[in-house]
Amino acid sequence: MPRPRTSHLVYLIASLFIVLGGVLAACGGDDEPEGPADDVKIVLQWVVQAQFAGYYVALEKGFYEDENLNVEIQPGGPDILPVQLVAAGAAELAVQPFAVVLSARDQGIDVVAVAQVFERSGYRLVSWADDGITSPEQWGGKKLGVWAGHEMVSATINKYGLTEGSGDDQVELVGQGFDMQLLLERQVDLASAMIYNEFAQLIAAGNPVSDFHVVDFGDHDTNTLEDALLARGEWLDDEDNQDIVTRFLRASAKGWAVCADDPEECVEIVLKYGPALPRAHQT
Repeated sequence: MPRPRTSHLVYLIASLFIVLGGVLAACGGDDEPEGPADDVKIVLQWVVQAQFAGYYVALEKGFYEDENLNVEIQPGGPDILPVQLVAAGAAELAVQPFAVVLSARDQGIDVVAVAQVFERSGYRLVSWADDGITSPEQWGGKKLGVWAGHEMVSATINKYGLTEGSGDDQVELVGQGFDMQLLLERQVDLASAMIYNEFAQLIAAGNPVSDFHVVDFGDHDTNTLEDALLARGEWLDDEDNQDIVTRFLRASAKGWAVCADDPEECVEIVLKYGPALPRAHQT
């Protein structure tokens, strides 16, 4: 059971791949960039928050500019699938759970994971403890709040021999927004939550941790890594674009390094770009 006081940014930094220093070293180079800056749009899977702090720090501190990159960061949301924007050529890069990359490739979509940002996922499903839903085997006939790109949910449904739909024994998937109102108002039986985001909203609403049952997909062997950085395969065939990605990764790694060294400064930068969520929600 996740603890309600867990620092969101600390959890995220702890989840970063420990090869961060290796990225900086392997991509190292002191050559001065030449020519006009290369435009790069990266689409996030969610709104501005500490989950994407490294990118905003790299932008704010000029790390991308140092790499001769003109980077635009486009926030996402519950109904946005960044992988589709990348596949359509509307963005060069996107941040999505690795499961989304796998699913897209299974469907013949030409996307490639070029980096893995986090080594573990904070994605969970949450239900009220007094409802007694303690196993996916009990999901038949229940409503689950999900976001776009819910591969782990579907994989768990399949593993336990259930099907998606609105029938009496089926699992009904309901589109969920930015908050946890569907669960708080008991309009769904289980709701999607990141333990560093939406789960904290439940606690902030005055509910003790003991009021909830949390589904950790790792307990069911249906979890995947979180926050892969992806690009379109055909775009990556161009060596110039491979160089763009190398420079982007180098600058982004420096941004995450700042967050590891100075979380308070990191939070200040995130709040500058996304003031909608309070400081307490980001730290």
